[in-house]
This record gives sequence, structure tokens and C-alpha cells, in this order.
Amino acid sequence: MITRFFSKALIGLVSVTLSLFSSYKGIDVSFENFQYKIKSSQVCFMTNLTKPFTKEAEDLFKSGEKIKIFFNLTIRRGGTIIVEDEYIHSIRFDTMKQKFLFYKSEENKYFEIKNFRELVKDVSKYEYKIDLEDVKGNISFKLEAHLGKIHIAPLEREYNLMALWNWSKPYLEKNIEVE
Repeated sequence: MITRFFSKALIGLVSVTLSLFSSYKGIDVSFENFQYKIKSSQVCFMTNLTKPFTKEAEDLFKSGEKIKIFFNLTIRRGGTIIVEDEYIHSIRFDTMKQKFLFYKSEENKYFEIKNFRELVKDVSKYEYKIDLEDVKGNISFKLEAHLGKIHIAPLEREYNLMALWNWSKPYLEKNIEVE
């Protein structure tokens, strides 16, 4: 009974949020604070997205639908691709626990997060670890992010979440010498 009430309340809230979606002006998101650190025999590349979600997006995240952020990574040395992979940060709100469930595929780990502000901070961070020997020398590091679509079953509609990012994919490209 309580679950049905929460579900109907969330559907109503999401309906209102999504009706505003068509007139929503997205935000410009980019990568910032790129760095890499060498620790023993591994290199850790780190960056984060600049404020990828506004407070207004919180209702959408609390819809209970799975929201995905895709990160496409390519590392090259010369003309050779060393890494070409896609990593996903997925988020689903648990209405019973009133917490966000967050999964980072690059770490293969799940997290429970209490509030939206903390969630935005955590989903914005991207880290990739690789053996030093695999990337030693002059390399090209390319990273692109984009949002997936969600389907709200009770509304029988699909929404492309890239509208939140002003239809623009954040992109980072760095040429670096790893020694």
C-alpha cells in the first residue's frame, strides 16, 4: 500500500518534471581537473565532470528509473589503440530506503548514497587505472561522456537525457608523456 502510494506520487512528480523537460534549457558540462598519478606499477587517470546536474534534475533521479552516464575511453600510443572501452555509471533511486544506488562499472562496485548533492559529486568523478608498462611513453588519452535515455512506463514515453546537457557531449583529449 505504501509502495503503491510512493510510486503514484513519484509518477506525478516525474510527470510534472518531464512536462517541463521540453522547455528545459540544458547546462554546459565539460571535464575538468585532469591529472594522472603513478603509484608503484600502475597509472591512475582522473578527471571529473563540471556540475553535470542541477537541483532541478533531482526529481528525475528520484523517479526510480535507472539513469546511466556513459564514458567512452580511448588510449593510443602512436597509431595503436591500447584501450578502447565504455564504462557506465548507473543510478537508481530506492524509494523504500530513500537512497540512491550507484554502480561504477570501471570499478565493478556498488554504492549507497544518501542525498542528491553527494550523488552528483560521486557520479562526476572518473578514474581509470592501468599498468604503467601498457602506457609508458607518449600517449593520447580521449574521454567522452553522454547520458542515456529513460522510458517512463506509466507515461508510455521515452526521454533522451542529453537535453540535461544541452545536447552536447563533454569531451577531453590530452597528449601526455608517461614515464
